[in-house]
Amino acid sequence: EELLGNLDYNIRANRVTGTCEVVRIDWHAPPSDLDERFGVIIGSDIAYYCNDIPPLVTTILSRLLPGGVFVCMNRSDRQEPALDHLVQRLKDIAPGELSRQEYTLCDTFSTTPLSLVVYRAP
Repeated sequence: EELLGNLDYNIRANRVTGTCEVVRIDWHAPPSDLDERFGVIIGSDIAYYCNDIPPLVTTILSRLLPGGVFVCMNRSDRQEPALDHLVQRLKDIAPGELSRQEYTLCDTFSTTPLSLVVYRAP
């Protein structure tokens, strides 16, 4: 809940209230009363475990509008290859455009390998 509060704060601070909202969805048990679909879904650091990928992809695809975009930035140095599974699952079951780009985030003390995954629904 603290993370969701931080996201809400950032929406207000960046003056995008009304054009952006935070929605908590558990992809293992998505709420049955959430019928809303979205033009953009943003995920950050959401691919940890390979077992989570099928319900995650199902949730993303069921909530994304036609022509909508899913954008995910994730660390690419995790021991479990969940991000690879996410990309492969999208390739296997979802028609549309898919790209993955690799980046390195550098600061004074460390570097962090990141992957940007972008999927555009047909």
